[in-house]
Amino acid sequence: MSWISDRLKNRFSFKMKAIRQSRGDALFEARAAQRWTSLTDGLQWDAKQLHRINRGTSFKQLSDYACRISNSSTKIAVVVTADLAARTVRYSYEPQQTNIAVPEPGLLALREGRNSVELYSADQRLNPERARRVILEPLLSPGKPMEIRKTGT
Repeated sequence: MSWISDRLKNRFSFKMKAIRQSRGDALFEARAAQRWTSLTDGLQWDAKQLHRINRGTSFKQLSDYACRISNSSTKIAVVVTADLAARTVRYSYEPQQTNIAVPEPGLLALREGRNSVELYSADQRLNPERARRVILEPLLSPGKPMEIRKTGT
């Protein structure tokens, strides 16, 4: 083979690899979108169950890839957002009152499984119920009031 044939062969191989990669990314994003829909459907169902027990819980879809669940009795809300390209689901807690302590934000990774996308916390695979529990647990127990002290300045 001449160097020209080698060069053309390499260019063709590179293009084919790029096409396979983009198809793989598209398939992953489609499966990740299904996982996100499943997660938000479950969070909405859990919020309804909690609302039946405790009237202060609400679920709000903020956008295609963001939702907010709040509990007025614990005075804590959580905002959950998905970034499919980054393969992450982030959740952050918000106090609904100025002196309520809330947990640090969290991150779930979206990883390719055999036929679906799975949720992971650190390196631990979470089933859908466990993932929702990790996100919603702080909304079940009252936030602890923080003591606010005046400083000398």
